[in-house]
Parts: sequence; C-alpha cells; structure tokens
Amino acid sequence: MGTSPIGFGGRAGIDCRHRHFASKAEVHAMADGRFEVELQVRCDDCGMLFAFQGPPRGLEVNGVRASSGGLSVRLAIAPSGQVS
Repeated sequence: MGTSPIGFGGRAGIDCRHRHFASKAEVHAMADGRFEVELQVRCDDCGMLFAFQGPPRGLEVNGVRASSGGLSVRLAIAPSGQVS
C-alpha cells in the first residue's frame, strides 16, 4: 500500500478494502481550441490510486486514452452545442 503520487491524502500501510473513493477531474483548454478532461480515482481511506483498465494508453487528442501507467484517463470534450 502507498499514498497517491498526486497528493491525495490517505494512510499508507493500512490493510484496506477500498470502500470509500475520491475522484479528481481537471479540464484543459488546448492551444488549438479543443478541450480535454483528465480523471483520476483513488481510495479515500488509504490513498491508493486506481488504474483504468479499458482505454488504450498513450496520446489521443480526439478520443479516450489512459496515461502510460493507467492511473489517469483523458477524454476529448466539447461544449454541448459544439459536439460533432
């Protein structure tokens, strides 16, 4: 067990069943006018980050990708009136 590398709280070294969660969402405005949201999820008791299992890893500016370690996911977003 360990605490999150992104600074979420938690207590390292406890025997945790991961029953309470916290999430972090950051919206980024790209230089070319597009937007993306980056999501992370962790156990609120011990601080352990959860890895996203489904999305491919790497860079994708028009879809969904997980970070190289799978600990965050990035999704392309747009204002509701501008969805293509």
